[in-house]
Amino acid sequence: MGSSEMRAQTVVVMQRTSLGLAILSLVGIIEGIIFGLYLSRAITRHLREAIAQLTTSSTEILATTIQVATEVNETTATVEAVRQSHC
Repeated sequence: MGSSEMRAQTVVVMQRTSLGLAILSLVGIIEGIIFGLYLSRAITRHLREAIAQLTTSSTEILATTIQVATEVNETTATVEAVRQSHC
């Protein structure tokens, strides 16, 4: 086998190796994109669940605050009525 044949064979092997590496890189990129999409969906789902829980808790806190404020107003009115009836 001559020098030029060895060079040609080396070029072919290098081209095949480069093609193989390019294909592996492409597969890796595709897998990375798929994993990224999966991870993004999982995070979004968890965020939505957390937001729903926060919304429910906030609504309950608001209802309790309104109830307490109403009771304080009623108590204040009763105390004022009692105070005025003793004056």
